[in-house]
Amino acid sequence: MKIARTVLRGGAGSVISWGYPTSATLYTGEQLDMADNDVFLHALLLAQGRKAGEQIHFVRSHFLQAIGRSPGTTSYKWLKDSLQRIASASLFIENSDGDGKMFRLIS
Repeated sequence: MKIARTVLRGGAGSVISWGYPTSATLYTGEQLDMADNDVFLHALLLAQGRKAGEQIHFVRSHFLQAIGRSPGTTSYKWLKDSLQRIASASLFIENSDGDGKMFRLIS
């Protein structure tokens, strides 16, 4: 099965598009790295058992310690930037019938 993939990088981030014969997926936002993945997965852990869209409150130092980082001014800024990168990421998925839906990783 052949997969078409396109990557466009601009000042505001990346647009990555790939598709199978029966669907297409478009990602927009900054390129995320494995450290952003740690933040995303810990946010998912904190969200377990909550309704979709419900706010999650946490202590920054506890969050950082849970993902193996030391608290401090630099780490707090990094965490804020990572959450903003994740919040700006979106996926658009469309099937062969032209039905599509957009998802945000976090809001």
